[in-house]
Amino acid sequence: MLNPSQADGGLNYWADQTDIQIKAVDAWALRAEGKAEEALRAMRAAADHEDSTDKAAVTPGPIKPAREQLGEMLAEAKRPAEALAEFKRAMAKEPNRLRAMLGAAQSADATAIGRRRAATTANLPRCWRARMPAIRRRRERRPPPTDRCCAIRPA
Repeated sequence: MLNPSQADGGLNYWADQTDIQIKAVDAWALRAEGKAEEALRAMRAAADHEDSTDKAAVTPGPIKPAREQLGEMLAEAKRPAEALAEFKRAMAKEPNRLRAMLGAAQSADATAIGRRRAATTANLPRCWRARMPAIRRRRERRPPPTDRCCAIRPA
């Protein structure tokens, strides 16, 4: 738990969510310091903590689930079989997440499990198409580039 004052007054949910995020950031910091095994232990603790919490009905899911981050960290550590298992656990709790599906597919490729890749990526095209309108809307809202070398000039 983050701090006892946050746990009072019904803020346990948010204290847990904040604590999970802090653990995940700490894990990536350990990874950046070259402490790979310690980082994996810390990220696994964050993922296990996240799995033990219930999502409140009126809140969105995590921006990037800790279990998915653990899969990415394992993939970077050249441990694709473990990464695949974590990506699958992430997809079971948070289905149709593009990054988790891609990570699972890449991990399956790295472990030479082609048929699993096909099963993992079966929903990928549908999920991608569903996200494209939102991606296009974000691009349309962006201001035009100001850098002269990158600016698109009208003909």
